[in-house]
Amino acid sequence: AIVTGTIQINGKDANVNVRLIDVETGKVLYATSLMAREVSTLPVRRTQRRDGAAAPDQTTPSTNSSFVIPERATDVTNTLGMSFVWIPAGEFLMGSPADDPRASADEMPLHPVRISRPFFLGQHEVTRGQFAQFVARSGYQTEGERNGLSWGWSEEKQNFGVNTPGISWRDPGWRPYDDTHPVVNVTWSDAVAFCRWLSETEGHGYRLPTEAEWEYAYRAGSEDVYPFEGGPAALVKYGNVADQDSNNVSEQDRAPGHDGYVFTAPVGTFRPNAWGLYDMVGNVWEYCSDWYDPDYYRRSPTDDPKGPVFGPDQPRFGPSRAQRNSSWYGHYWDARSGNRNWDAHTALHGATGFRVVLEP
Repeated sequence: AIVTGTIQINGKDANVNVRLIDVETGKVLYATSLMAREVSTLPVRRTQRRDGAAAPDQTTPSTNSSFVIPERATDVTNTLGMSFVWIPAGEFLMGSPADDPRASADEMPLHPVRISRPFFLGQHEVTRGQFAQFVARSGYQTEGERNGLSWGWSEEKQNFGVNTPGISWRDPGWRPYDDTHPVVNVTWSDAVAFCRWLSETEGHGYRLPTEAEWEYAYRAGSEDVYPFEGGPAALVKYGNVADQDSNNVSEQDRAPGHDGYVFTAPVGTFRPNAWGLYDMVGNVWEYCSDWYDPDYYRRSPTDDPKGPVFGPDQPRFGPSRAQRNSSWYGHYWDARSGNRNWDAHTALHGATGFRVVLEP
């Protein structure tokens, strides 16, 4: 087993997440989070990776700490300030059990999946500020801007509308929405363009996660329908979902309680999951690399499934791309581990964004 964790420093406070992982199965044997107050500055050390390459600088606890961050599980930050969490290889059961009353047919059968290679996954959803850096440095224009497409909120009319002048990824119409919020009103192709540019700029491989990688990271070793302590009653502690604060804008069933946000929230506002990933519950739906097929699980391979392969004459469902997560706008039960969503790869929405994989 290995012990891995993250430390987030905010002034004199530190949020510490620790997890004990079985390296053979990828299952989390133990996980905990704690808040340390009035901490002193932590030293930075440079370690050597197992492959001999120098690992990135990392913040590590002093010698009297109860854990260390293993060299092969070092979390990293890139040139845009995006943090990435090391996700170990492992196995899990993907999909939903037949006795889940909320499960749809496309979530079944529950089937074994093996993630054969570790990877880095964005600790947060890509923010408007990070996407703005990409646009400014590359000159990229989103599909919505090129085609006059958008989805946003009209404060004057107190409702949502499509293709409204002035609404885009820069401003969806609601407040607050700033550089700390997840970028919205982008298409699947816009997200892929971001990954391609970042790969070319940094010389490292960036891409969207597969559905299997996303669910594996969300579950973080859990086999539960809601893979966090407290189940659906605790949703507002772990993410920005359609709760009682959404009463004036969302018609979907809402979770009990209040998370404090009607629309999007700054990334990292809520509790992380057992592997230190934020906003795996709510905020925005996230694009995956896979094409969507409601019957795919019936023939999905066990090892590293990447979704169906369609020929030009067989667009089974659109063609549409898979999405994961739940959102500030959707049903609260969208936060179930096996829940699936999809949309056309040219579509955009104010409740859809993305996070990315960095390949080791």
